[in-house]
Amino acid sequence: MISFQEARKKIKSLAGIVPVQTSEVDLLNGLNRVIDSDIIAPIDMPLFDRSAMDGFAIGLPQKPTEQTFKIVGEVQAGEDASLTLQGGEAVRIYTGGVVPKGTYAVVPIEDVVALRDNDSVVIDLTQVMKGQHIRRRGEQFRKGDVVLEGGTLLNEAAIALLSSVGIKKVKVKEFPLALVLITGNEIATGKQEIGSGRIYDSNGILLNAYLKKWRIKNKILYVKDDTELMEESIKANMEQSGVIISTGGVSVGKYDHVPTVAKSLGFEVVFHKVRQKPGKPLFLAVHKQKRVVWWGLPGNPAAVWMGFNLYVLPFLLYNSGYVNEFPKTAFVESISSINNHSERDWLMAARLTNSGKVEIFPKQRSDMLMPLSHSDAIAHVPAETNIKPGDIVKTFIL
Repeated sequence: MISFQEARKKIKSLAGIVPVQTSEVDLLNGLNRVIDSDIIAPIDMPLFDRSAMDGFAIGLPQKPTEQTFKIVGEVQAGEDASLTLQGGEAVRIYTGGVVPKGTYAVVPIEDVVALRDNDSVVIDLTQVMKGQHIRRRGEQFRKGDVVLEGGTLLNEAAIALLSSVGIKKVKVKEFPLALVLITGNEIATGKQEIGSGRIYDSNGILLNAYLKKWRIKNKILYVKDDTELMEESIKANMEQSGVIISTGGVSVGKYDHVPTVAKSLGFEVVFHKVRQKPGKPLFLAVHKQKRVVWWGLPGNPAAVWMGFNLYVLPFLLYNSGYVNEFPKTAFVESISSINNHSERDWLMAARLTNSGKVEIFPKQRSDMLMPLSHSDAIAHVPAETNIKPGDIVKTFIL
């Protein structure tokens, strides 16, 4: 059995073991994908000096205090400003408008002292600083600068950034095909009825929802607790799969066949059992020849939820070249009391409050989905640690 910290480190050490394709896609199809290489700015940003406010662009003042400026034109956003301001002149200008040559500063409309018949404007110069409210060309970055580094995960803002400089397509790393194996004789699928020891499927639905969210191509199979059936299912699909994600069958019971099947198919065990709760029987194996990774998640839904968020998804991202820690972590003040007297780290469903603190839900078991449905974070409570309100807790942000 290894520690939670050791298990998380081993994820990164396996990065790149599964081959992934690089695709050039439209920007929106790059969402939640890792950039293949550095992206270079094709233009300056901003591309020209532009106004940050609605107001007046004024030429060089001739007085140190209050002065009347003659209005000589108007510049709207999207128009080319061909004129040059002289001392004592002003133009009406709108947010995003090109700042004319000779502009001393932009004065917001609310700071104007008086407007006289649309011919002139009176401005209190004691409140004006040279260059104020002007967004200078290249202020954000220059043509040739790296705007996004390779290994960056494209989020909505990153896509908008690339669009703002005229980039329409982006090269990204695709995720490998995932084979999802839901094991257990008790799982009712299709129109099968529950009762007499049978239960509705939740693990398959949970994983399918996550894979759909991240647009990870996958195939989901439901397999009985039978060694031969499991082995046949994997053999038939392993050539097309880069990652196998199974649920159940990883403990030490009579019908827990995952470790046995994995070894018989040529997988080498990286670790089996982690000092954590939920998810102690977590299983990871690698087929080096075929370059396939097998994640064996325990069958309880909370363990599947934790396992996917803290192990499987981070591995998929690291394998595609993602360079930052995933999920993002923060050290947050707790409003809850948790007493962990066990020798295992607890990974607990939690939520971030409006005040920026973390609430750890009190009643949690590995079979419970209810706390997970209200959570947007996972609190890490180390072994033999008591957490009280006001204590700082390492928190994974989902």
